[in-house]
Amino acid sequence: MQAAQADPATAVTLERIAREIDMRLLRASQDDLGLRDFASYAAGARPINELTSLTYDTRGIAEILFASTFASGERRPSPSTVLKRNLLPGSCWPMVGSSGYIGIRLSDPVRIRNVTIDHLPSSLDRESRTAPRSVLVWAILPVSASVKTNAATQVKRTFPIPSAIPTGFEAVPIAELEYDVLKPQHIQTFPVDDAVHSLKIEEVVFQVLTNWGSPDSTCLYRVRVHGESDGKEENA
Repeated sequence: MQAAQADPATAVTLERIAREIDMRLLRASQDDLGLRDFASYAAGARPINELTSLTYDTRGIAEILFASTFASGERRPSPSTVLKRNLLPGSCWPMVGSSGYIGIRLSDPVRIRNVTIDHLPSSLDRESRTAPRSVLVWAILPVSASVKTNAATQVKRTFPIPSAIPTGFEAVPIAELEYDVLKPQHIQTFPVDDAVHSLKIEEVVFQVLTNWGSPDSTCLYRVRVHGESDGKEENA
């Protein structure tokens, strides 16, 4: 007896059901951390333009020329996308190149404990090469704070755009991390250096040092900053 062959239509239906389940689980998990996000656009956080890379334009030449002549009304991705709750496929902010950075003015001065990077789960991500990989997080602090972090000793990197730092301030590395696009958990949280736990920080920069292989662009879906501020608990 010959084994019964699977109906192609049934296989397609099952695949669609599996993708729908993945999407629903994804929506439900977007804010499952239980930690307050001080980099939330809704809470008042905003990108710092002078500390942020250029946006990668995925449009073709003809589309760009057309858009410059006629107002299409289509909203292009911007750095503020990274500060909002949305992990649907394609709803990311693309930076030019395999590395770059985004500066963020937090919603409140915060004693930072952890940072989080969100990306699509691998089951939904068709182009995982654009996901961030090695990331360095900087805090913009007064020079008078004289902060020496372990990250500063280990990293031995210079801030990419020192001219954008106001006089009297400096960029101090507070976390070096690696986002693992191969892990089942697509929302990954990392601790910051203990040396800054007592300091109120108002501005941070997430610097992507490398991505997972794309030379053209790096896609950021969401970053978060967790900690404590006066009168506000760390938990949501």
